[in-house]
Amino acid sequence: MDDALPRLKRGREAWLLMQEIAQGNRSPQVLNAFHAVEGDLGYGILLAKYAPDMNHVTPEQYRAAQRGAIPQVAPVFWSFRIMVGCGSLLLVVMLIALIQTLRMRIDQHRWVLRMTLWSLPLPWIAIEAGWFMTEFGRQPWAIQDILPTWYAHSALTPGQLAFSMGLILGLYTLFLIAEVYLMQKYARLGPSAMQHQQQAQQQG
Repeated sequence: MDDALPRLKRGREAWLLMQEIAQGNRSPQVLNAFHAVEGDLGYGILLAKYAPDMNHVTPEQYRAAQRGAIPQVAPVFWSFRIMVGCGSLLLVVMLIALIQTLRMRIDQHRWVLRMTLWSLPLPWIAIEAGWFMTEFGRQPWAIQDILPTWYAHSALTPGQLAFSMGLILGLYTLFLIAEVYLMQKYARLGPSAMQHQQQAQQQG
């Protein structure tokens, strides 16, 4: 955490110099001073989240920015393991189903069929855990050391975000219901029913 403090201070200087340049002060002295610290401008933008008045930054605000520069480990640690665990379980399920299929005995073991059915949510869980790990793990940066996430986010209102998330969740729920319904329907019919259906289509 101590390593971030010098960068935050240089970032504050870069932020203030950038404001001067934006106001039209492009003297060589100001430009040279800005170029000397512009590599830490991202930390200045990060500091601005905790210090509304960048001309007077308190030690408490610096400490808050230092804490904010360090991502939380536990959520990333566990989301990664959930992702890998789901992938490992899917691999085991696939191998068991493949072995039983090659032995022509998969229809004799209902527990294998149940296992494959109940494993359907695992890919979604793995995808969401991996997405969470990626997005949460890079906090507080959208672009490492350059653009903080608080400065990069869109201007959507909470209501707009809730609507879009609800719409996506609703669509995925419908897709899941349709998939489970079709899987159960054709699993109950069995392979012979599919063969009869194909023969009827060919004759028709």
